[in-house]
Parts: sequence; C-alpha cells; structure tokens
Amino acid sequence: TSQTWTHARAVAGKTKNGRKAYRTLHAQLLGGQQLVASGAAIITKLQSLRFEGERRGFPFDKYVALHVQGHVEHDDLQQYDVEPLTNALKILWFQNGIVDKSLDAVRASINTAPPIFTTFTAVQEAHVSFNLQQRQTDPPRGCQLSSVSSGGRYGGSRTGDRGRGRGG
Repeated sequence: TSQTWTHARAVAGKTKNGRKAYRTLHAQLLGGQQLVASGAAIITKLQSLRFEGERRGFPFDKYVALHVQGHVEHDDLQQYDVEPLTNALKILWFQNGIVDKSLDAVRASINTAPPIFTTFTAVQEAHVSFNLQQRQTDPPRGCQLSSVSSGGRYGGSRTGDRGRGRGG
C-alpha cells in the first residue's frame, strides 16, 4: 500500500521483470532525495534525544543505546556515498542531550582532559561507568503509590464494586 510499492508493482505486473522491479525499489528507497532525507532524519533524531534523569521506561542505558543505534544506521549509509559523522559531532550531540544535572561531574572531567576523550566510545564509557557508580551509591527508591483506598470486605471503594465471583 506504500507509494514505493506502487511503482514496483507496475513494473512487476506488466513485464514480470524482477530485476527492473528491484532497481525501481532501490531507486525509490535509496536514491537521490530519499537517501538525503534518511540521513537528515537520523541526524535530527540524534540531535533531539534528551536524557532528563532516570525515568520508568527510559533509563540512561536506553539513551546511550539510541545514540549508538543512530550512529550505526548513519554508518550504513556510507556505502551510498553519505559522509560519515565525525566523532566531534557524535560527542557534541550526546553531551548536549544530557540535561540531567547529576551527570555534570562526568562532563566536567571530560572537559578537563580533552586528549583522553577524543572518541565517542571513550565519552560514552565515561558516562556509563559514572552512572553505574552513581546508581550503586544512591539509596534504593521506595515504592511510589498514586493512591491508596480502602473499602469493605472486597477492597473496592464504591458500593456494589465486588469484582468477580458471587460475593456475599
């Protein structure tokens, strides 16, 4: 149902030429403007990622994994003559996305020793190891409840809210 398949189906249906259908799909998905748009979308995604602190469903590990995934996806476009991302850009976007103040100490240590942290991998490992140390020293978080209600024999808070079964 996609626009791309519409073009390939027209070729495949009339002449049953699989090679021509493949070339049509390749040109639609990896040709010209589509390739530029794919690279730009990856870069925009990398620039817009934000880590504002540990949240349910979005720990620091996931933030790091999304950056690495974006780098791999962009590196895959090099076979189509797309310029690779520099380590300086990778580091810049990674650190700009970290808004959590608890990681400012590692950022300061990276800024004081620039020759050591010239690759994205070195910066990433510094942040990850600091985050792991920080997690080990933080006290465990208690259970966070949104509300507590009590009611009758069945735990319901409304009259007639008895759940399953016969009730009594």
